[in-house]
Amino acid sequence: MKGNVIISVRVRPDGPEDQMSSDWVVDGRHGQVGYRGKDGGMYEYDNVFSQSDNNARVYESCAKRLVRRVMEGYHGTVFAYGMTGTGKTYSMQGTTASPGVIPLAITDIFSFIRETPHREFLLRVSYLEIYNERIHDLLASQPGSTGFVPLDQQTKGEEIKLREDPKRGVYATPLKEEIVQSPTQLLRVIARGDLCRRTGSTQFNARSSRSHAVVQIVVESRDRVAGASAGNMADNRRAGMNGGVRVSTLSLIDLAGSERAAENKERRTEGAHINRSLLTLGTVIARLSKDGEKDKDGNHLPYRDSKLTRLLQPALSGNSLISILCTIAIPLSNSGAANLTNIGETMNTLKFAARAKNNIISHAKKGDDFLNGVDAGSKALLERYRAEIAELRRELELQRRKDEVETAKELAKELAKEQEFREERDSERVCQLFFRNQLPLLLG
Repeated sequence: MKGNVIISVRVRPDGPEDQMSSDWVVDGRHGQVGYRGKDGGMYEYDNVFSQSDNNARVYESCAKRLVRRVMEGYHGTVFAYGMTGTGKTYSMQGTTASPGVIPLAITDIFSFIRETPHREFLLRVSYLEIYNERIHDLLASQPGSTGFVPLDQQTKGEEIKLREDPKRGVYATPLKEEIVQSPTQLLRVIARGDLCRRTGSTQFNARSSRSHAVVQIVVESRDRVAGASAGNMADNRRAGMNGGVRVSTLSLIDLAGSERAAENKERRTEGAHINRSLLTLGTVIARLSKDGEKDKDGNHLPYRDSKLTRLLQPALSGNSLISILCTIAIPLSNSGAANLTNIGETMNTLKFAARAKNNIISHAKKGDDFLNGVDAGSKALLERYRAEIAELRRELELQRRKDEVETAKELAKELAKEQEFREERDSERVCQLFFRNQLPLLLG
């Protein structure tokens, strides 16, 4: 279904919009971007955003509906693609004054939860990066002398690998997940991960992302059932009172930007890995067919040629709602020959977006409600935590009763001592009265 796939382009001029080169056409009303120069062309997309469109407008058009449908049980993926310095991270994360897709999505997620009192929700979040074709957990970090340092740089822990499950799809493991209960808590978790992300200075940006970053929010929900007791979940389940757990995932991805080879060796290595993974992504999208796993000639698509395409395989093969935001920078009218390379990169991005619009087909369906808390071969956390809470309540009740018995025994001991003390006191008083009354008679 093409309605499940949204392709958008965001234009960032290299200066005032009225000084933009006349060779370029940006028509947000009709969703068109074009270049009149050599090897140019006109392209049409679902959305085209100009410099006057803020982050809120971008989110409303390309991600809001997808996020709401994830809360209803669909898997969803949003990612930003484009050359370095064209505004990918700004679009995805934004600023305090102009929040981007990620913080706006988080606000919408918790708004949906408040608006849906008949269901209970549990959210867990993970945050990883793909740097030089290795996966790093941005939440498994330790404070270092220069900020947060990923654990994989400090200790030789288990390597994070990509696994595949028939129902769960492709996933990274072992990966730390954190349970979050409020927008502020979720934003703080992501901000902590951002401190660990690889960045560096490039020709276009003083602080440019040098890795692909993936925020995954797993949404688990179930119907609230009147009369169901958390303390008797086993009885409720046997009686059919507890509904199944619905599990969906929202993936929010900020891709590193393509760029020319750098003189610095480290930057050159980073750039080679970034460009290779983006090239593989472009190849997969160019060869996509209705099958999603094979190209039009029946050959398997090269998902395994990079960690990025492997991780995106469920979305690209049609099992997820998907929104792609491509960012481009358009040169000014007085730009010199130095911008010819930028024009080439911009055209490559537009062609990538056009292929994605024509080739990606989504057959995403709402996820099933898994009974007994089972989702894709593993227990759903919502059910598991409910069971743990019920068990803790039972243990607390048993401890309370045990404490009551112990208290009763102690009270009985105290009462016995009090009774013994009274009997001794009364005996002494009797003896005193006897001697007081009888002693004069004996002496007389």
